[in-house]
Amino acid sequence: MHRKILIILSFFGIIGCEKMLMSPQPEADLESIFQLMWETLDEKYSFFELKNIDWDLVADTFSTKIRPEMSDQQLFDVLAEMLYVLRDGHTNLVSEFDLSRNWRWYLDHPDNFDADLVMRNYLQENARISGALRHQVIDSVLYIQYGSFASPISGANLNVVLQRADSCKGVIIDVRHNGGGSLGNALFLASAFIKETQNVYSVQERKGPGRNDFSALQSVQLSPHPRAFTGPVVVLINRRSYSASTYFATMMKYNEHIKLMGDSTGGGGGTPIDAELPNGWRYRFSTTRTFDRRGFSLEPGVAPDIEVHMTEASRLQGIDDIIEAALAHIKAL
Repeated sequence: MHRKILIILSFFGIIGCEKMLMSPQPEADLESIFQLMWETLDEKYSFFELKNIDWDLVADTFSTKIRPEMSDQQLFDVLAEMLYVLRDGHTNLVSEFDLSRNWRWYLDHPDNFDADLVMRNYLQENARISGALRHQVIDSVLYIQYGSFASPISGANLNVVLQRADSCKGVIIDVRHNGGGSLGNALFLASAFIKETQNVYSVQERKGPGRNDFSALQSVQLSPHPRAFTGPVVVLINRRSYSASTYFATMMKYNEHIKLMGDSTGGGGGTPIDAELPNGWRYRFSTTRTFDRRGFSLEPGVAPDIEVHMTEASRLQGIDDIIEAALAHIKAL
């Protein structure tokens, strides 16, 4: 299927959330390893201002913890603790024995999703599976679950879903617990539910050396799929809707026939690059910042138009409050 997607590509192109590569560095002592990581982030990380991070103070705090006799584990722990300050799910340190991460962007929030409940009581055994898309008609509404934007969608997959949607009163797209993946997949899916060509977000690359030195904003434009469904649509989101799912939510937001429902997405509004330290450890961090069409940063997450949370009482009865609210919203139109 020909994809009528008009995209004004920024420096990173359509890969969006996928990694870019920085060259490895020569061997160095522990203090040099620390300094290299700190300086690289100082020159390229994109959210110091947004998150009110004093990176010079971070250097003063953590440099005193570096000692020549440190073990690999001790060095890893100091570097990981420094990265944790960034509060960024796209920032990791990877060694042969550990992976650093900051998951507070969802751990501090309610889950608002139960995969087993959805499979048993909503998708059920006779749901259709078209590539990465699982879908079921529930009370004349097409429910679509997409578990990961890392899983591709073909034109044929999307045509099956759109053909099924034609006979339905509305569509629910569930990207809860979708941790991201390819922006190409997000753009392709969003094109199937918009009515007109529109700028969906804008992006800047950190250009250093100043911490607020960025390239000019580059807009990303999206056009409707030839068979786009333009009836009522509800997109279900939660805090574990991250990275490409946050982008997908902002692509869908501000269209009058589309509502976001659930909890805010987890964010992940910066493209990470991948770099290597002299000892062979790899690390990644965000180097861009992205804004929706009204100028709001995607990094903190995209808020729902209609906030709904699952309750434990409903879950124990096999009820997903967010799906039920979406069904009620569409049927009331």
